[in-house]
Order: sequence, then C-alpha cells, then structure tokens
Amino acid sequence: MRTRSLICLTALAVLLGAVAAPATGAAPAAPAAPAVPTAAPTAVPLPPCSAGPFSDVAVDHPFCAEIAWLAAEGLSQGYADGTFRPTAATSRQALASFLADHAGVARGCDAARFTDVTAASPFCGAITWLAQTELTTGYGDGTFRPADAVTRQAAVAFLARYAAELTGEPVTTPCSAAPFPDVPVGHPFCAEIAWAAAVGITTGYGDGTFRPAVVVSRQATAAFLARTDGLGTGFVDYGTFTGRQDDYLAFATTARSESSPINLLLHLERARRDPGFTPVATDVGPDAFQGAWDKIDGYQDTADFDMLYLLNLWYGYADELDPDLRARIESAMLDFEYWYTDPTPAGTVDDRWYWSENHRIIFHALEYLAGQAFPTETFTVTGLTGAEHMARAQVLIDEWLEEKARFGFSEWHSDVYYQKDVTPLLTLVEFAEDRDLAERASMILDLVLSDLALHTLDGNNGATHGRSYMKDKSIAPDQDVFGVVKLLFDDTSEPYRSTGDAGAGLLARARRYRVPEIVRRMATADVPMVDVERMNIPSGVEGPLVAHPSSPTEPYGFDYDDPANIPFWWERGALTAWPVVPTTLDTIEAYDLWDSPSFADFVAIRDIVKNPDGTYNYPLAQTLAYNLRDLLNIGLLDEVTTYTYRSGDAMLSSALDYRPGANGSQYHAWQATLSARAVVFTTHPANLPRNGSRWVDGDRYWTGTASMPRSAQQGSAGIHIYAPAYESQTTPPLDAFGYLDETHAWFPTEEFDEVVQSDGWTFGRKDGGYVALWSWRPTTWRTHAPEVVNQNGLTEDYDLVATGGADNVWLVEVADAADWSGDFGAFQAAMVASAPSVTETDPTADLPHGGFDVAWTSPSQGALSFGSTAPFLVGGSPVDLRGAARYDNPWMQVPFDSSTAVAGDGDVTLDHDYATWERTACSPFDPRC
Repeated sequence: MRTRSLICLTALAVLLGAVAAPATGAAPAAPAAPAVPTAAPTAVPLPPCSAGPFSDVAVDHPFCAEIAWLAAEGLSQGYADGTFRPTAATSRQALASFLADHAGVARGCDAARFTDVTAASPFCGAITWLAQTELTTGYGDGTFRPADAVTRQAAVAFLARYAAELTGEPVTTPCSAAPFPDVPVGHPFCAEIAWAAAVGITTGYGDGTFRPAVVVSRQATAAFLARTDGLGTGFVDYGTFTGRQDDYLAFATTARSESSPINLLLHLERARRDPGFTPVATDVGPDAFQGAWDKIDGYQDTADFDMLYLLNLWYGYADELDPDLRARIESAMLDFEYWYTDPTPAGTVDDRWYWSENHRIIFHALEYLAGQAFPTETFTVTGLTGAEHMARAQVLIDEWLEEKARFGFSEWHSDVYYQKDVTPLLTLVEFAEDRDLAERASMILDLVLSDLALHTLDGNNGATHGRSYMKDKSIAPDQDVFGVVKLLFDDTSEPYRSTGDAGAGLLARARRYRVPEIVRRMATADVPMVDVERMNIPSGVEGPLVAHPSSPTEPYGFDYDDPANIPFWWERGALTAWPVVPTTLDTIEAYDLWDSPSFADFVAIRDIVKNPDGTYNYPLAQTLAYNLRDLLNIGLLDEVTTYTYRSGDAMLSSALDYRPGANGSQYHAWQATLSARAVVFTTHPANLPRNGSRWVDGDRYWTGTASMPRSAQQGSAGIHIYAPAYESQTTPPLDAFGYLDETHAWFPTEEFDEVVQSDGWTFGRKDGGYVALWSWRPTTWRTHAPEVVNQNGLTEDYDLVATGGADNVWLVEVADAADWSGDFGAFQAAMVASAPSVTETDPTADLPHGGFDVAWTSPSQGALSFGSTAPFLVGGSPVDLRGAARYDNPWMQVPFDSSTAVAGDGDVTLDHDYATWERTACSPFDPRC
C-alpha cells in the first residue's frame, strides 16, 4: 500500500511542473486518469463583470468576470501596483496559493519540506499544504521549484486531483475518446483534459484545440478555478471539514496515552499536518500495546476492535512506526483468525463474538485489508494466501453492505455500536485499493451518519436504541458516538472527552471520505420535523410454531435452515428464535462453540434437548423456544419502526409497538431529550442496582428492560404501556429471568433548569425545551447512597419510581418554550388539564399481568387512544404503527427495500443507486446534476 501511494504521489509532481523530465531527479510517472462524465454540460455562468477589478483588467476584458470572482473570493489581491497581469504565466507557487486559499485551510510553513522553499517565502504555507495533503511530492532532488511556470495540461490535471481531494472520490477511469484534436487518446493527460472539457472547466481555443503544452496564463487559471468552484461538490465545505478535524486533533494530542493505538495515530497525524507540532513518545515498541496483544492472542471478545485500530496505524503510518511494532502488527495480521468457520488452534477457547452487526463488518474489513497488504503471503490459521482471503472477505463485505442498503441497521440508532460501524466502513473507504468497494462502503457510511444526524440534539444521540447501556445513554459525552457527532456536526458546547476516540480519531485523519452536505443539514436543522424509519426484517418468532424439519416461509428469501445464513440471523440475535434453533444447535456443535463463555448459558438447554445418541430433538427445542419466546430472546433485534420528533429545543423518540411485554437486555424503548444531559426515559428493571463505582453492562436496573412497553407516538406526544408477557421467574433454571414489580423513570433533576411535580405529572424545563411525564401508578423519588451505587456524579433526585406493579402507563410530551410563549406555567396547566383516562384490562395468556386502555387529549396532538391490545387512534382514526417506508422525513422518502435512496432539501442532494452502487452528491451549481 505504501509503495502504491508513493507511486501515485510521485506522479502528481508532474502536475505542478513541466511535462518533460526535470533536469535533475527522475522523471515522474504519469498520474492515473480521472473519470469522464458521459454528458458535457456547460460551465456555470458567473455574474457579469460590472467594474474592472484591476487596473489592467477592464470591464470588457474577456476574462473580467473570472478575475473579478477570483478577487472577490479573496484568492488574489493582484500585484502591489494594482495590476493583475492576466497574460503572465502562472507559477507553481501561485497555483499552490490559489488552491490553498480556495480550500479555506489554515496553513503552517514547514521550511524543511523542500530545499528551495524557505520560511521567508510568502507561499511556504500553501506549498506545505499541498505536500501535507499529498497532492505533490516535489521533484526527485528535493526541490519544489516554486517559480517555474505551469502548463495548461498540468493545471487541468491538477484541478482534477484537487476536485478529488475536495470530495474524497478519486477519479481513475481511463480516457476513451479524444477530447480535442491535439489531445489523442494516447496523450498522457487525455483523461484529465477530457474530464475538464466534459464538466465545462475548459472549452479550448477557437480553432478547436486545447494546446496542452502551452504555459497557462493567470487569466486562464482564474477561469479554470472559477469553473471548478461552479461545479460545487454537494459535500461539506472542505475547509470546514478540515477545520473540524484539526480541532479534534488539537484536543486529542494534549495528552499522550501510550496504551492507545488511536492516540498514537492522532499524534502522528497531527505531526504530519502541523509543522509546528512536536509529537510526544511516538517511537513506542510493541510492549506499549500489551493489552491489545493479550486480547488478540487470547481469542478474547472485542479483539477485532483492537486489530482494527492497529491496522489503521499500520496502513496510515507504517514508515513512521518503530520497526518492532510494525513487525508485530504485520505478524498479527498474518496470524489472526478472521471468521468463526476457520480452525481454532488446539487447546484454545475462542471467545470472540463474530456475529453482531458491527463485529461482522469489522472482521470482514480486517480480513480484506490484511489480504490486500500481503497478497502472496500464506496466512497461518487457514493456509490461504492474502489474495484468497481478500476474495473471501469481499463476498462477505458485499453481503453485509447489501443487507444494510436493503433493510437498514439491526442495532438501530445505537449510541454505542454505530461508532463500531463507522470505523470499519471508514477504514475500507480510506485504504481499500478497489475504489468500487470503497464507494460502496462510503454509501453505507452515509446511511449510518444520516441516522446519527436525524437523531441528534445538542450532541446527544437521544433516540430509541436497539442496543445501548446505561454507561452510555445517561449523558451525551458518555456515548460512543459522541466524538463522531461533535466532530461532524459541531452542535454542542460539550467538550470532547476522549483523547483516543476511535470514531472521531479515524474521521480526523480521513482523506478520502467526505460528509455529504445534506447529512450535516439534517443534523443542524432546528425546525420541527418527524422521522419515521422501518428497519430490519421479521424473525418469525411470533408466527405459529412449525416443527422441524418443516420450516416457515423465509422472509426475503433468508432460509432459516441454511447454515450460510447463520451470520445473518445471529446478527439479529435470533439464536433462540424458534425458527432458527435447529441451525443454531448444528452450528454450535459443528464449530465447537459450547466451550466458549459466550455460549455457556445455552448448555443447560442443550442438555435438555440432546438425545442419548448425540443428535438433537429439534421439535422439542423449538417448542421450548416458542413457549419461552418472551423471556429467552433477550437480544433479538427484530423488525422495528422508529418514530422521532425533533424541534429546535426538544426531541422525542420511540420504538413503536416493538415486542411489547418481552424481555430485552439492551433495548432502549424511548427517550425525551432536551440537551446533552437533560434526558428522560423509563424502564422496567430486572434487578435492584448493583453496587460499584460504574454502571456495568449486566446491571439491568437501567440497562435494557425486563419487559418492553407497548409504545405509540404522535408528533411530540408518546404513550408507553407496560404489561409483562411473562411471569417473573424465581426458580432454576430460569431464575435469571426475574424482575421487580415496579417501573421507573430516569429524570435527573439537577440537569434541568427547573423541575415541578403536580397531579401525577413531573415537568422539566431546560433552556428552550419543556418535558412532561405522567405515571398512572403513584411515583416517589428513590434515594441511592452515592458511595454504594453509581450516580455518575449526580447529587440530587433522578430515580422516579412507580411501585405497586410491573404494569403501568407512562405518558410523555415535549415542547419548545416558544410554542408556549416562554410560559412554563401555562404548559404545566395545559398538561394537568389533559386528564388522562386509564382502564385496566383482565389478564390473559399473553398478558399475565393484564393491561390497559388509555385515552388522552394531548395539548399539542389532540385526542389519542391506545391499549395493550387496542389500536392507536389519533383523532378517532387508526394509525398503523408499522412503517411502510425505510425513511420518511423532510429530506428522505425512501420505500423499504428500495434500490435507490435520495436525500435533499431543494438545494443540495445525495443520490444512492444500489443497483449500480453509484453515489452522487450535488450542489445547486453543479452542472453534472
């Protein structure tokens, strides 16, 4: 990879120099050719020139408009005598300055970069930026030759490279037709010149020629730049994005964490970009990362996370690493077990979890990029070559990418695992040499970031989550996605917290990936909006039991009995879903997974359903799984419809009618969000809080829920009805499935500006947002001893408990203060006057605790009614709680399982075509769109 990069970068030296070989140093190779659009739109016209911008550029000058634009944009102040000298040749240093100014980047001078560019040069910063972004390597003798003139072919070719830098999309399609008579197909710059002609950057001379070897004039350079600017990109402004990267780099390098590969990477990256920065302790050996090696060598869970960070370190900075560390990373890449079907060394217990959504793509990205790095080497676990590993991994990557394009994300809106999707996708975008694969990864990364953007308020990913933990969700800075959200969207005053944040860290060194502008606008829009999303496919767990060897109809063709579909179904936590149980048992048996701690809880079930001859009684296993489906499937990630209302100051998000009454170890059913720290949600706790100084994943007082509510939401109002579908278990072997006879709310009073209680309602005000929460069962504040139970620094009431039963009704409504003319009292009075009506219903086989029927007239949404089994009515009309569309919001209306997805606001757009895997981001000034 490093060799390939150096070849490409050396080729770029030609673009800023003469076409012929330089007098000293080897002649650089020609650069790869960019893509050529099929259509040839005209250039975007500039406003007419109303006044001569320089003394030697009159209003009737043929390039007056372009030169005036150059001056207005601050890209040129001309010469001290007031002239522009339009026909003078453009020097290499001038072109460097034009482009650096256009990019809008801060530029530090590295006087050691080239032997003929000193700190005294006014162009040193611009030339340094060109080198830092790897758009030039200078000449072989170490010079840059700043005063040399640039030819037309070199200028146009460099603009193609610059456009690729702005968008993160390299252009590599070869030229297929001569764009001008004097530029034949065999010309070394044919493709670049054809690209420039096709997008309207150049029209050539009046006689039809381009004259590629002619020195480019300053007036022609102004025209080229103006037309390149007119293309637009549809991506976040380049200077803004690089500025956000620099902000995180500056924060992350205030400290040196010697055990963190990401922190080392960030120090090396900042040193590469900032000539004035001296990195600290970057010459570390492999012992610095002993914790990572222990996990990798010990086949421990999350070892793939560590390998991903080490792989990024190697791909990005191998030449700068200690040789022993570099060799250790390379050895780990060759010795790693990349998939559960590969042989595990004798005597080793493999406790890695390969199957969740994020782990699948991480393992596949690791395998692909390790194979790419060592295509002819033999990998120790499988005996396959790197090229063979690449081929295997590409099939698996493509399967994963296609699933996400069709069905969305199984770990929906996760404030933890979306970061673990961002990092492998970004790694593929940045380092996969197959640019088509990188493009596909970019498209799915767009979708992850769109989900984050749609569910962000004040840096808080305050949505319902398929998977989350209390250690993450109580405040925004604790969320694993916080660094990603802050870097990309910059919508919170909360400071960065981690100097080794993998998501923010890899984004901070990204070169190829650019965030579409429409995604940024989704995140920062402060007008009221509703987003409804349907994700995933049904597992069939609620369907009528069909005993093996018969099988129920497979959703979307994903056969339950096909071992090849185990990654698909296990990603969705469907190990104990009765349609999948026979294949689950076969897979655990086939790959000796019973010894893994991850499968220890299944051993008791195995012993019940295993026949004396070693075979399995599949019908019995399925019957047990079916009858216990509401308590056993604690990690099942089934088809879900999420509903999110967001305004400028408040957000409310719910999973609609999702597995009501069922147990869920990491589900987060709903949340109201007013700021980074002022959030409200409810859970049905499985246990009293565990003692300790931190929330642990398995403590189900706040993490997950012993039973999911049946939830409905309309706009800013939500109804959440708890009625467990199973009895609390107190005797073995199911005693792990007990729960408390109460529900409770997280309502951290000190994070609000004001909290008031009245008539069963608890009201909160934070900045410009209001929230109202009502419980059918009476509530009290539970006090915990801070020296015994973790409170994350809180000292005032936060745990609002409704005792008396595991069944309850919670109502919630959010509002902007502006909706009530800033009168918090008026909001309270209206909510109290809404007088909810709740009627208990009798217990049934499906609802052993009974349930409720609810009628409520929301001040903002009008008459709402709902029940444990009754439909959701709004104004008396039924509302389907199963969304029909993959996305339905102001920016995107995309059918479920669609082959295309378009996002836009009438100004900028993002277009995904999954049939061809083409990604197009457009601005209103882009003639290609």
